[in-house]
Parts: sequence; C-alpha cells; structure tokens
Amino acid sequence: MRNQTIDLVGLFMLTLQSPRQGGEAVLKLNLSQSVLWQALMLVSIIPAILLFVSQALVEPDQALDELTVPLLEHPVLFAVTQFMIAAGMVAAIHYVGRFFGGQGLFADSLALVVWLQAIMTMVQIIQFVLLAASPLLSVLVVYASVVLFFVLLTAFVQTIHGFQSAGAVFGMIIMSMIALLVILSLILNIFGIVEPIQMGPI
Repeated sequence: MRNQTIDLVGLFMLTLQSPRQGGEAVLKLNLSQSVLWQALMLVSIIPAILLFVSQALVEPDQALDELTVPLLEHPVLFAVTQFMIAAGMVAAIHYVGRFFGGQGLFADSLALVVWLQAIMTMVQIIQFVLLAASPLLSVLVVYASVVLFFVLLTAFVQTIHGFQSAGAVFGMIIMSMIALLVILSLILNIFGIVEPIQMGPI
C-alpha cells in the first residue's frame, strides 16, 4: 500500500510474543502480491549472501550433506533454491491447507511465508554477528532458530486457515516438507547437481 510505514521491529517483537497475533497483523497490512513476490526474492537472496560470507570466516563443516555442499559451491543456485523452497512452502500451505478444510487465501500464505523468511533472516543476522564474538552462542542460536521456525510456521498455518489443533498442523507440515525435499532433490538431480535422495533402509 502507498505511503504505508511498517514498524518491522514492533511487528517482529509481537510475532515472537504471540505468533498468531503477529501473523494476523501482517495479513492486515494487505500488501499486494507483486510486493510480496519481490520481498520473497529479497529474503531468499540475503540469507545466501550471509551464508557465503560466514563460510569464508570459518572452516567448512565436514558434516554437510550431499544436498548442501553443491549449493554452497554455487551462490546463485543457492539463492534460487531458497526461492524455490519458499515458493513451494507457499503453494503447500495454501493447497494442502485447503485440502484439509482451510479457508485461507493464496495471498495470505504468500504474506506469512515472506514474514517467516524475514524473521529467520533477522535471526541469521544475529547468528552472523555472534559468529565472530562467540561461536558457541552462534551455534545455540542455530538450534533455537530451528525450534522458532516450526513454532512460527505452525502458528502461521493456523492463522491462515483457522485450524485449531497445533499438533495436527505440525504433522501436516512435516509430511509436506518431506514431500518438498524429495521433489527438490529430483529437480536438482535432473540438472546433475546432486544424486536423488535414497529412501531405503538405514
């Protein structure tokens, strides 16, 4: 919307304190889809930049999986993959949610995925700052960010579709993410980037 000032810090704090209220506040902004798609591209590029800078500051992690290593070697590919994952989340939240009786709009899913990615980018910036000051605290922020991601995503899906059971929504999220991971692996395999994920016995 024109001439609209958004208090990002206040919205960030509200979302941390009450994820559903924060999500509702974002939806009330009624941002256009063109603005939201541009914002989604931005929050896909910034994490890629931060990751590559952080990789230059520390020794590469030998435990990185086969899907992550090729992405780290191709900055543009990493950013594109980030965007594909985020766009896939938007589609999954909308269509899977509607399949299970949700009433949310596609624009609602897009808006809250953008906000979720923006929050995680803010957390990544905090981690980046702590990396030089205290690597241990930086690692703790990584673990905390994983918990935060799922808490916010679950609350946002509830906000979008009006679901009441957080447990059921969380289960739906996990199943959808597994499907998206397999699809992403197949796409990257088509371009010769990684081998397809093997779903055999451990």
